[in-house]
Amino acid sequence: MTVRIVTDGGAQFLNPAIVAEHGITVLPRTIAIGTHRFTEPGSLNVSDFIWAIDHGQPPVVTAPSVDTFRAAYLDLARETGEILSIHSSQGFDAACTNARAAAQSILGRCTVHVLDSMTTSFSLGYLVDQVGKAATAGENFDALVKMARRQIGSLYALFYTESPTALHGAHVLSESHAMLSDLLDLRLLVAIEDGQLVVHEKARARPQAFTYLMEFIAGFHAEDQVVIVSATAGQEIARSLQLRLSTELGWPPCPMRAFNSTLGAALGSSAVGVLVSREYVEQIHAVSSDDDD
Repeated sequence: MTVRIVTDGGAQFLNPAIVAEHGITVLPRTIAIGTHRFTEPGSLNVSDFIWAIDHGQPPVVTAPSVDTFRAAYLDLARETGEILSIHSSQGFDAACTNARAAAQSILGRCTVHVLDSMTTSFSLGYLVDQVGKAATAGENFDALVKMARRQIGSLYALFYTESPTALHGAHVLSESHAMLSDLLDLRLLVAIEDGQLVVHEKARARPQAFTYLMEFIAGFHAEDQVVIVSATAGQEIARSLQLRLSTELGWPPCPMRAFNSTLGAALGSSAVGVLVSREYVEQIHAVSSDDDD
């Protein structure tokens, strides 16, 4: 029986078809904007989402419930005895917490390993994609867990934003720091570190901020998966970044996508950034070496 993979709506995939190809279960999240309720993936409209952010209606993201996870696990337990459940960082939402509670409630019926990806968005999607491919190929449960843990250490993210107010709402900046950043008109570079959004650098002007961003990206290779993410309002900046990567680093055009609700709510509509997943071949070799030992 193939190990089955479960994730949550925080995962974004460059190729959504891989969800069906690898039998991945994606449990939607609920997004509340005022009195309206949406699902992700599903009914959430990016334009409406960005409008809400810009008009002081920060979305409330709710992870799948314990009951939702339990029902999904029990359904999958009819066809497999092993489930690897990989989710958005618990620093962003309650997906991991709820998944662990659900797994505990079905002990003895199925083995469920819940893994915190320490990230979200396309980095989470890449991780789930790689593990899903290996599971489809027949890799055993323990090797899949090792593979996933190793890959988590090779996921990176850095974002540029001009919205300290959004960062304050997401508890990334204190009120005083947000007010000071706004007063000084600072551009902020925000990274995902240890599963949390953390202000990495502060710049006086956009060119200086972009220099930081380009220096960060230059540490990777064209073979790595690099996804440029932004909101509708940040598309022009995203295209500029894509062009600079091609002209200055000689890379082929990187894919550009809209970020998910977690990043959108925390970074604001002015944000643009990159999610980087290091090329996976060396990780597979490392797992094989461990097994040989």
